[in-house]
Amino acid sequence: MTSGEDFIKKEKCVYTYCYCEENVWKLAETLKNNGYELGEVYAVIVSNQNKTIPIWKHGEGFGPVVWDYHVLLIDRGKQLAYDLDAKLDTFPCMLSKYVEECFKPIQSPMLPKRLQRNYRVIQAQEFLEKFASNRKHMLDPRGKYLQPPPQYDPIRTKDCDSNLMALVDMRSRPDAFGSVFDESQFLEFLFQGKK
Repeated sequence: MTSGEDFIKKEKCVYTYCYCEENVWKLAETLKNNGYELGEVYAVIVSNQNKTIPIWKHGEGFGPVVWDYHVLLIDRGKQLAYDLDAKLDTFPCMLSKYVEECFKPIQSPMLPKRLQRNYRVIQAQEFLEKFASNRKHMLDPRGKYLQPPPQYDPIRTKDCDSNLMALVDMRSRPDAFGSVFDESQFLEFLFQGKK
């Protein structure tokens, strides 16, 4: 099977609220295990130095939700966006519709600097091979989970217990991977030669 939209139904995806990075890892794993070509598929981590990024269509009502970070999966070749937290009519969604409705780039120049988004783009196969999270970012000072964790074991590699916060940090770091873009660079990456 080669088309993710043929077998990925939102309600069948592994999903845990507030664990978008693991949801995306599981989604990429499902695509790969079903023979989907991952060449143009990317995990996208959205954040900034202040960890305050607005995303629309994620909460109740019309305004944006301001997250510390968010992770989604895109297929640049097929121009599809997979975001299990987005409240959109279709899943996957056309990438142009997703960007317009969830990121509202027309409004981006008017956003205060502290809300301007950066994007770390990681090829899906590399994300599957290198991503790790011990979930400590979801623990309060007493060691209790802020939101219930996924029912499966934390995602780790043989060499890494956790690199999530290094990936969320949009500065250049030796322990992070992928390419970091500002919003205009990200949009050019998504749509160059596609429109």
